[in-house]
This record gives sequence, structure tokens and C-alpha cells, in this order.
Amino acid sequence: MERKVEITGQAYLEVAKNEKQPFLVQKGEMKVQVLGTRFNVNSYDDETAIRTTLVEGAVNVVSGPAMMMLHPGQQAQLNKDGEITMIKDADVVAVLAWKEGMFQFKAADIETVMRQVARWYDVTVQYEGGRVKRKFYAPIPRTVSAANMFKILEATGGVHFRIEGKKWWLCHKKNRKCL
Repeated sequence: MERKVEITGQAYLEVAKNEKQPFLVQKGEMKVQVLGTRFNVNSYDDETAIRTTLVEGAVNVVSGPAMMMLHPGQQAQLNKDGEITMIKDADVVAVLAWKEGMFQFKAADIETVMRQVARWYDVTVQYEGGRVKRKFYAPIPRTVSAANMFKILEATGGVHFRIEGKKWWLCHKKNRKCL
């Protein structure tokens, strides 16, 4: 009998090896065949790819006819076109930061930062004034208030926020209409 889980969002799983009861994680066309392991799957619908990061053990990541076996510290990324790529030296600490109550940004673009922040604070983000090219580097506790999150991001000098309830406008610091 097969053990099967379908997910949307993010999950960290520890699965005991049991050849008589294979374990399968599925998100759309991607399947993770678990061979006894600890791993993380990030499969939010607003992300650019589904990411499976192996911490310990082994998994096979399958999409259509393509299959990739992961070893500890590796990450498979399935993009929206169904292509699988491998990151051989994934930042496992950053991937698992959410589990430890942290945001961990390492060279993250503002869109990546704001997708995580918007989900955590349950807000909608609108962009004004063009693309922000700055990369963000910061470990930030998830216990920080929304107001303090704004201050932390604004302290980089590259962005400013205008807030109206659950809608946040993100602007270039140079864009005076947002101030």
C-alpha cells in the first residue's frame, strides 16, 4: 500500500524507509519518491518553481519522463515549463529557516522577499516606480511586527512602503509619489 501526500505551500518531512509502503509527495506534475529521508518541499503557487531540498537520505524527483535522484544538500527545482534543474550545493540553512521561525534572505531579490513577507503577514503587495535591483541579505525573526519589517527593509535605502490596511505599496526610495 502506497503512502501519498499532496501539498501546496511548504512542508518539512521526516519519513522512515518502508519498501512495503512507499511514500510519495505530489504537487501537480512533480512527484517526490521518498526512500527514507528528511527533506523540505516548497510548492507555493506564487513561486517561480517547486523546490525539493534534501537534508538526509535520498529522494527521487520525477516530472513526466524526467527523474533526478537527490543526495543530501542538493535541491531539485521544477519550473513552470516542467523542466527540472539541480542545485548541487543548496543553502539548507536558508531553506529550513522558516522551520526555525526566521526569514533568511541571502542575495534575495525584492520579489522573493515580498512573496514570503506577503504570505506571512497576509497582505497584498503592489509595486510602483520600476524594478528594485538591490539584493537583500538578512536573517529576520518571524516574530517581528509588520511595522518593524517595513523599517528593516527601508533601512537598506532601496525601498519605501506606503501602507493602507492589508495593501502595501513598495516603491523605489527615489519615487516621491509613494512617500
